[in-house]
Amino acid sequence: MSDGTVRRRGARPLSEKVRPGESPESAAVRAVREELGAAARVRIDGARGAPRVEERESVSYPGLPARYVLHAVDAEVVGGVPEDGAFETEEEGEDHGDAAGAITVKRHYWEWVDDDEGDGEHEEEEEVAAVAGGGARGH
Repeated sequence: MSDGTVRRRGARPLSEKVRPGESPESAAVRAVREELGAAARVRIDGARGAPRVEERESVSYPGLPARYVLHAVDAEVVGGVPEDGAFETEEEGEDHGDAAGAITVKRHYWEWVDDDEGDGEHEEEEEVAAVAGGGARGH
């Protein structure tokens, strides 16, 4: 975070807002490249079923009712990132807060983990998270 604190992603899937005229699959590729860098090569295996609709309070604007249409996409990172060890990437964007239009840089720190590690629940959690979150999933 900008104040130096670290937030671990855990089983939370990658997700991104779909831009007007953009397909969920294109948004998934863009999401992966924003996180892992423009060199990341992504293979889209397709959408997972029909979109899910949720109506709830806006996360960004508390008190405002919102309608979310969630698409789940199977995606795999097939190259363009280091294959071993820890690495970091930078994500550039615009700050839409108090300093509207300012360029921001988010630094992401990554470490590869083995899917087979743990107590056997990781794979099931990843599967559920990918379906529920509507985000892209990389390996």
